[in-house]
Amino acid sequence: MAKPGLYTHWKFMMIQNELQITKVKALGHLQLMWDMSTINQRYRYKKEMIEKIAEWDGEKGKFVETLIKAGFIDEKDGECELHDFLTHCPNWLRRKILYEEKRKEGVEKKESEKPVMRLLTTTNVFDLDKEKVKRLYRGLDGTIDYENEEEYIEGIIEKIEDDEEKMGEVSEILKYIRDCRYYGKEKDLGKLKNEKAFFVSKIKELTK
Repeated sequence: MAKPGLYTHWKFMMIQNELQITKVKALGHLQLMWDMSTINQRYRYKKEMIEKIAEWDGEKGKFVETLIKAGFIDEKDGECELHDFLTHCPNWLRRKILYEEKRKEGVEKKESEKPVMRLLTTTNVFDLDKEKVKRLYRGLDGTIDYENEEEYIEGIIEKIEDDEEKMGEVSEILKYIRDCRYYGKEKDLGKLKNEKAFFVSKIKELTK
């Protein structure tokens, strides 16, 4: 994917100078990295894998370090991402990669929601306890302005956990949050912008 003007670009010359290699060798390593990424249909790697696919035979770590410094690689979430790879790769590959990323994101989101969905669906006054409330709370969206929020929630629940009627109300609050999240349209409910804040405001009322 090397363009004709690459050889005179400051990034390319920086690689030559930093690694003390010839133009031909610098181009060879870069082209191998791009070509293997097209073949592998991916553009994110661990640092050591970048040097492996580029067949770098110099000092370990030096090649990746230089490419990051020159802007050929971006560091993201603990991995190395080939800079602008999706912009310059073939259209068919771009579509495939974006499709897979979107699909994976959907699967991960669905899997992360499953435990909360299952608990919220089966939660009732007879099996609801302090630990289950804390677990359910962790699965809610949003934030509250407390440094030790789980301890805060635990403290509130401790005040009412022996009161069957109030724990029943906690169950109903959680089920309402579930319905807003998953069945908002079907049940004509609005989506809660901050589930945690809503939950806290409601259970605080139970301790008054």
